[in-house]
Amino acid sequence: MAEGTGLNSPLELDAVPRFLEMVWLVLMQPVRLHRRLRMFGIDEIESVHYQLTPTSAQQVARSLYARQLRRVILSILPIGAVLIAASVELAVVLPTLGNVALGVALGVYTGLFAALSGGVIMGALPGIVLAIMSGTAYALVQGFLGGLEFGLALLFTLFRLPQYLFESCAQISLYFMQTRLGRSTLDRVPVLFHELSYFPHPLLEEHIVRSAPLADLSVIRKVLDACAIAPGQRRAGRRALARLQALDLRTLAENNRFGLVVDLESKWLPGVQGASPVLLTFRELGRYLAAAQSSSNPYYQLSHIERARKLLVSLKNQLLSEKPYVVDALASTYDTWQSITESLYVIAKAAAAGTIPNPFRADAPLTPELGSEVFRGREQAIERVRALLVDPTKSYSIAILGPRRFGKTSLLRMLGELVPDAIFVFFDLQGNPIDSPEAFFRALAAQTIEQSRRDRRVSLPNFPAGGVFEAATRWIDVLEESLGNSRLVLCIDEFERLEALFPGSHKQLLQLMGLFRAIIQHKRKVRILVAGAAPFDELTNVWNDHFINVQEVKLGPLDLTSARGLLMKPAEGFPEDAISVAVADAIIGRTGSQPFLMQLYGSGLVATLNDEKRSCAELRDVEVVERSILDEGQAPNYFRTIFYEAPLDAQQILVETANGMTPALDGRGATWLRRRYLLTDHGALGIPVLGEWIKGEIEVAGRP
Repeated sequence: MAEGTGLNSPLELDAVPRFLEMVWLVLMQPVRLHRRLRMFGIDEIESVHYQLTPTSAQQVARSLYARQLRRVILSILPIGAVLIAASVELAVVLPTLGNVALGVALGVYTGLFAALSGGVIMGALPGIVLAIMSGTAYALVQGFLGGLEFGLALLFTLFRLPQYLFESCAQISLYFMQTRLGRSTLDRVPVLFHELSYFPHPLLEEHIVRSAPLADLSVIRKVLDACAIAPGQRRAGRRALARLQALDLRTLAENNRFGLVVDLESKWLPGVQGASPVLLTFRELGRYLAAAQSSSNPYYQLSHIERARKLLVSLKNQLLSEKPYVVDALASTYDTWQSITESLYVIAKAAAAGTIPNPFRADAPLTPELGSEVFRGREQAIERVRALLVDPTKSYSIAILGPRRFGKTSLLRMLGELVPDAIFVFFDLQGNPIDSPEAFFRALAAQTIEQSRRDRRVSLPNFPAGGVFEAATRWIDVLEESLGNSRLVLCIDEFERLEALFPGSHKQLLQLMGLFRAIIQHKRKVRILVAGAAPFDELTNVWNDHFINVQEVKLGPLDLTSARGLLMKPAEGFPEDAISVAVADAIIGRTGSQPFLMQLYGSGLVATLNDEKRSCAELRDVEVVERSILDEGQAPNYFRTIFYEAPLDAQQILVETANGMTPALDGRGATWLRRRYLLTDHGALGIPVLGEWIKGEIEVAGRP
């Protein structure tokens, strides 16, 4: 058919069916036909008669498609008219047989004509309406009995009962053939070939489920897609998919592969965005158990598993409101998860017995699930953020500013729990590999949709197609309209890195900043919150020009009360006398109440007590822990980062102060250091232990 057409695309050629295939599509697979028509821009019967002068490969394919469909229509409709005329003549001689024949002919003809003239997929309802009208008219003419015979025949044909009888026999035969031979026969089931079967095929659900270990995944997915189209097979498809998903969840749990459950990605799990509430709850279970599995701290292992146990109770109540087939599918899966969770709980509880709990966490930012008990001293910052968000008439932008490892990311992650009347979306520019504006917005949209579903069970619209900034503007507008009474706060961590996304493209950076400015000025439900280390007056003018009405929330060292409370009573169940006031004050003096370093000292101190089977820390233990911290681990990397990112004059001040000298403190370097709490107003080091590291670093590097 394609000879001489000049088509270059095999895909477009393959999409154009031959005559008999087109007849099959019209009669048996109108949904697939409709999708193909839409692909070529043919929506209604008028489009088929459109005289197209081809100018491209796709237009040539569309023209061929339209002509082929036109041939089929012109062939089928006259045949139907002849059958109707013959049936009317037959009805005069043999009323009963004639009425049946007329019902069959009219049923096929009116349904087909309505389907083709109304856009293939929309033809079912007009076909039934025309059929009823035809039956009523004929009943008035021929009398009640004749009309009744005609109507029954018409409905018999419209609902495709003759095909259903053959399809049922074929489905049963294929199922038992697979059971007997041990080879999949799923690729031949009738639902793949007939899209308008209105009655359920026997054993189809069981056939799909039992084919899972035998058939290719693509075949099973193809059958499930076909079930979603055919009216009579939708229930079987839904039930089979629920059973396959339950099997996946059970298998992953039995193999302790909880990380895959977190992503909801396996053979049959749909991913996070397409997941039902029940699957999202299983995802949370997987998240807790995966965290327990990866943690070497018995305290956190036990905490995660205890959360999982509570969530299992919630899941059991949640299942009571689900559809029966979902409950049936997940019953054994739930029992498996409960059994595994209880086994892990017994192991974790035994591991934690006889040790001092170690809730300190210095290896990662704190979250509501991981370390909320040691999140201290930020009450004023939280109240400030809440106050700035609560007034819907104000259009503030919020900037949380603080030096590295002072708890900015922890605060952002905690806000959703501590300010529950808003949806907080955490987006870390450092943790998302982004190299273009489009990648930025698509990643931000994906995070927004995923976190809203996870934390608030709120479904938000996807990012639209089109030019990146136009699409982003439309997406923000749709978000504003769809939020109802809720508020959405986009929290962008490490915001200074945004400029690195636009190397050599100042125009795109200005477009992005213009979009942020528009959100700040005109949106009340969508708000912008950024977090970073550098104050705005140390950045380029583009930030001050666009982040209008910016309200800075500054994070510094913890106050004395919060710092002592963190070290002496970090969590419930922590022994009262394990860390005394004197030991706590010694740590505070060495760290300058820097949150990350206090977590590091506290964790090392508890580990020392547990290793040596002691219950109370002594002052000498602080020195031992400090030597360990300076020799290896996270502290040297932290000190190296903050020292070498400082301006040269600030580095010189740090070196001189660490070595007991008195440097000049009236320049920019001293101001830079004071802003980051590395230097006190009296000229001393804000973090004394940093001085010890600097002296060692200078000796190793050979600096003067």
